[in-house]
Amino acid sequence: MDLQELKEKFRHKTKADLSDIDTALQAVPFLVRKVEELETELAECEKRFQHLSSQRIKQRSLSSKGKKDGVEWEVKLDEKKNQLFMRFSGEINPRIAKFASNSLSPVLTNIRKGCNVVNDVSTLTNINNRVMFHFRKILYTLDMMGIERIIHVTQPEDTSVLSAFQSASDSLGYQVIIAHSPEEAKSILEKSVRFLKV
Repeated sequence: MDLQELKEKFRHKTKADLSDIDTALQAVPFLVRKVEELETELAECEKRFQHLSSQRIKQRSLSSKGKKDGVEWEVKLDEKKNQLFMRFSGEINPRIAKFASNSLSPVLTNIRKGCNVVNDVSTLTNINNRVMFHFRKILYTLDMMGIERIIHVTQPEDTSVLSAFQSASDSLGYQVIIAHSPEEAKSILEKSVRFLKV
């Protein structure tokens, strides 16, 4: 049914006419679903407002990016959807991993409980145990903030990267979700949101 059409038809009426009975009967289930959608959206807005109110005294940072010695990193928080996107690329070493992980802290402290995270490491190379120490630090911080799930974006043939991040996520008790592109990761998130609303 078309909500705009219903609004135009019934906007100035206090009750439906007998001639409108079929339309009214069809409209009731449709309108109930719309009300439920709006109630869900309102509840999310209220949670977001409470979170923003509690954070208002802090200087809020919703994104950060940097580049050092050929390694690039970027983190963006979509406050409305409560989704965090992280991307790392280049040939990393422990010193750069430490620098990058420290620079993400102002954004990570602004996420809300239930946040979904996409971690794109599909173009990151030279990952070893010393580098993973700093990524575990990031994952631990996210865990403390109460995130819902993490989707790691990796190249399908790069089993060492996949294994390293799988092990780090397993140690924190997360179900490991793997995607092979940022677009696939976003699609997984959209499907999970639609599934939860049904």
